[in-house]
Parts: sequence; structure tokens; C-alpha cells
Amino acid sequence: MPKFEQVKPGYRNLWNAAVIRPERRDAAGKLARRMLANRAPYEAVEKATGVPWFFIGLAHMRESDMNFLGVLHNGQHILGTGRKTSIEPIGRGPFTTWKEAAIDALELKHLHQVTDWCLERMLFLLEGFNGYGYYKQGINAPYVWSWTNLYSKGKYTRDHHFDPDHVDQQPGVAAVLKALIAIDQGVAARVGSGSRVEPTPPVVPAPAPKPAPAPKPAPVPPAPPAKPAPAPQPAPARPGFLEALRRLFLGDKVR
Repeated sequence: MPKFEQVKPGYRNLWNAAVIRPERRDAAGKLARRMLANRAPYEAVEKATGVPWFFIGLAHMRESDMNFLGVLHNGQHILGTGRKTSIEPIGRGPFTTWKEAAIDALELKHLHQVTDWCLERMLFLLEGFNGYGYYKQGINAPYVWSWTNLYSKGKYTRDHHFDPDHVDQQPGVAAVLKALIAIDQGVAARVGSGSRVEPTPPVVPAPAPKPAPAPKPAPVPPAPPAKPAPAPQPAPARPGFLEALRRLFLGDKVR
């Protein structure tokens, strides 16, 4: 098994150089959308193991074409049968549910203990999920690089048997991962940052600004109190009859 730190730069260089073959782009996009639509079971296993859900989905795609009847180890349809795996890895199970089998497959390779999920390590571990035998053959592993410009031919057609002329028709995990990154920002963020990313909290809208209070009207000075109208003066009393006679004799006018 190669040492990760020694091969890490090589995986980054391969990733940067890899391009999905034009005739495979549509198919890679369809697989990426299918994986996104069925991500719930993968996310459940991530919660139990810490392995990124799309790493699990990519391995499941290679092992059983994302068919949940096939165990993650190797795609064998043994769920609920009481049987154990009969090909590598041999003797795992029996399993009742796909989730139970998936957790076992990841723990078997100690992936639940990984804490650094940088892009290079994902590619390294995905290749290791199938085996590092292609290092001996001097070619890029089709498990990772099929459907890209970095792979042309050569495949282990069965355990420990390498055919240098066989062309792997299955999608490589790198091609579908590139398609995933192109359509899902969450996957792009995690691959770009190289580690687990907590779910983004919902954005709480800022409260609407309170309207400015209406200006208060200027105080109106109170009106001065009205002057009381002068009391009417009583009309002078007209003199009586005797007073009038007296004034007549004395020469006073009667008013």
C-alpha cells in the first residue's frame, strides 16, 4: 500500500488534469443527479461513521450501480438472506439492512477513523476501496479515472487477474465527482475546503427598520382670555310726577 503523504501531490495533479470525456459528460451528469436524489441513505451512514455521504455514494456506484440491494463491500445481493459475502472481502455478514452492511464495509477499512477528508485523500481512499493493484500495472486506476482523459485501457476483470487490453466501461469516481461539484454547491464546498463542513445555518432576515416617528406639531399658544363685555349701565330713572312738577317750576328740563 502506498503512503498517502508520498502520493498526495500526484492525486492533486491528476485531478487538475482530468477532464470528463465529451461522450461521457451527459451520462456523468445523470449519475450525479441520481446520487443527489438518493442521498438520504448515504447521509444516514455518514452520521454513523463520519465518512462524507458522497464518498459513500461514489463507492456504492462502483460496487453496485447505486442499487441498494447490493452491499457496499462488493455489490453482492445478500441482504436479508442470511448469507455472507463470498467474494472479496469474503465472510462479511450476514446483514439485514443496507445501512448495517455499509457501516461494516467502511469500518472494515477503518474509514470511520479518518478525520482529514481533503480531496486528495478521498481519491486515495476511493482507489483503496477497490485496491491499490494498479500501481503495480503502471496505469491510472479505472475505479477512479475511467470516463476521463487519464484512462484508456487495462482492468482487473476478477480478483488478482489483470487484463491489459480490457477497457472499463463503468464510470470512474473522479468523473462523477466532477459532475457532482458542478451541480451541487454543498459538495463543491466540502471538496474545496478539504474537510467536513457543518450545514450552513439558515439566514435570518434582518428586522425591518422602524418607521421614523411623525414630527410633533408645534405647540399653539393659548388664546388670551376674552375681556368680559362691560356690564350695561342702567338707564337713568325717569323722574316721578312730583319731581317733574318741581323741575317745571324751577325751570329744569324733564329728560
